[in-house]
Amino acid sequence: MTDRNVERGWLEIAEEIVPENASMSQYLDTRRAFYYGVMLMFDMVCTIADTTDEASSEHHKLMQGIHRELNRFAAQQMMDAPVAGSA
Repeated sequence: MTDRNVERGWLEIAEEIVPENASMSQYLDTRRAFYYGVMLMFDMVCTIADTTDEASSEHHKLMQGIHRELNRFAAQQMMDAPVAGSA
């Protein structure tokens, strides 16, 4: 397992849904929407997983890897976000 499971999913989706002539802005907005959707779903899954005692070690490792990957993405978005009032 790697910390790039979500990225692989994004690349597959992007190939199918982002037009070849899309602007960089459209590409990045679509990527953000994909990742934020994954983050929301991941939070829900974690809430459910916290209520069960039957999670296997491999499932736990997979969840940890996805969590690290999503945290890196969120941190990058914070660094790239425009500062309020700077426009």
